[in-house]
Amino acid sequence: MKRLSSLRPLNAAFNLIEIMIVVVILALLISIGLPAFLGAIKRAEWSKVQSQLKSIVSSFHTYSSENDGYIPPAWFPGGEKPGSWLDTTIFPYVYPESGVTSKDDEGNELKYDPAKGNHLRDTVFVVKASVDAFPKEDNFYNHSFLLNRSLVAEATATNPEFAPRKVAMYEDWTSVMLLTEGDMGDHNSISQTNLDQLKEGMKRYEDKFVHFAFLDGHVEQIKASAIKAMGKVTPGTGGTMEADGWHTAWFGFPPDRMPSAANRAKPPNY
Repeated sequence: MKRLSSLRPLNAAFNLIEIMIVVVILALLISIGLPAFLGAIKRAEWSKVQSQLKSIVSSFHTYSSENDGYIPPAWFPGGEKPGSWLDTTIFPYVYPESGVTSKDDEGNELKYDPAKGNHLRDTVFVVKASVDAFPKEDNFYNHSFLLNRSLVAEATATNPEFAPRKVAMYEDWTSVMLLTEGDMGDHNSISQTNLDQLKEGMKRYEDKFVHFAFLDGHVEQIKASAIKAMGKVTPGTGGTMEADGWHTAWFGFPPDRMPSAANRAKPPNY
C-alpha cells in the first residue's frame, strides 16, 4: 500500500497563497459590510437629531401654554426676560434645574463662556453631526438649531408687526416650519432671506439635506433641491406655484391668505 507520508499534516501552517485568499475574502466582506455599518451609524445620528428637535418643539408648546398662547420671539430686547430664545426661554424648559441658574443638575456652578454657548455642550440643542463636521468650531451656538424668525420675530414697542405670534393663529401646524439648522446668524434665528444659513446646515450632512421641525412636532429632511426652490418665494406677495408650499412653511400662511399687519397678534408686555 502506498504510504501517505507526502500529505501535509493537519496542523501544518497556512502557506502564502492561502493567507492571501483569506485576506482577499476579509477585504471583500469589509468592503460590503463597512458602508452599511457606517450608513447605519449615520441614520442613527440623524434619528437622534429628529428626536432632539421634537423635544424642543414640545418645549415651545409648554412655553406657549404658560404664556397666553405665545411662542417666544427670537430675541427679547429687555424687561423681565432679556436674551435669546435659546438661552433664557426654551433652555430652562428643557433643563429647568440648570437653565437660568448657571448650575448643573447636582447644584455645581457651571463654568462657561456665554459668548460661545459652552452651556449648550452635550444638550439637545447641539447637533453631533455639526460638531463632527466642524471640529475646530468652538462656538456652540453654531452647532445648535435655528428658530424661524418669520413666525416669531423680535418684540419691540416701535415695531408691533414683528411681534411674537400665538400658535393658535396658524391653521395647519403640519405645514409651518418652526426650527431648522445652520450657522447661528442673528440670535440663532433664520428668515427666508437667509437661505445661506441652510446651506451651512447641509454641510453637517454631506450637503445632502437639512432638518425642518414643524409646529405639530414632526421632522422632515429637506433636500438641497427643495432649498433651491425656496429662493423663489416672495415674502408677503407669494411666489411661483412651485414655491407656494414653502411660502406656507416660512410664513405660516399661503400667499393668498396672509393676514394683514393689523390682524396679527400683538406683542405681550415683556
